[in-house]
Amino acid sequence: MISGESGAGKTESAKVAMNFLTDLGKLGGAKSDVGDVGESILACNPVLESFGNAKTVRNDNSSRFGKYVLMYFALDKDEIFGARIKNYLLEKSRVIKVADKERGYHVFYFLLRGAPKELLKDLCLTDAKGERLPISAFNYLKTGGELPEKHDVDGWDELLRTVKNLGFTPEQIDAIWRCCAATLLLGQIEFDKISFKDSDSGVIGKI
Repeated sequence: MISGESGAGKTESAKVAMNFLTDLGKLGGAKSDVGDVGESILACNPVLESFGNAKTVRNDNSSRFGKYVLMYFALDKDEIFGARIKNYLLEKSRVIKVADKERGYHVFYFLLRGAPKELLKDLCLTDAKGERLPISAFNYLKTGGELPEKHDVDGWDELLRTVKNLGFTPEQIDAIWRCCAATLLLGQIEFDKISFKDSDSGVIGKI
């Protein structure tokens, strides 16, 4: 168990520990389409961090969720033969409400900065001319917690490579991007508040 306050290095320490256990030995026998078990466990990290980590005032890659990894290790062969990963306490509010100088989850920035313009246009995330929109154009991403563009472009490349290596189908990958885009577009909706005698209700003003 790795514990500590925010920014103490729990995420990086967990990576070092898992890399060490994986390097002790490789899975013998048959291998799956996505490689051996140890490599598959490590390959999950970019996906989990993209959708669960964010920049905070203390840490550029702060985990906003808990992760419990149970690794099955064969002592007689010095190799990992299985694992279970359980995520918990995901900070869902970070999607729509982020403190000043912080960011939402990395995946939104990866998508906007790293994805090809053709994909962004298909997801309705470009301007009228089909050009890439700045991060500040999206209401959920306006807090000013910026990281270098290269960080997000490299993050996109790694995320895309990882989901493919883990065996996600093209249809599943497309569905992931559409869910991310839908979340950002929902944040662009503005509501006008109107009052009734018995209750308050909201109606869409403009998008």
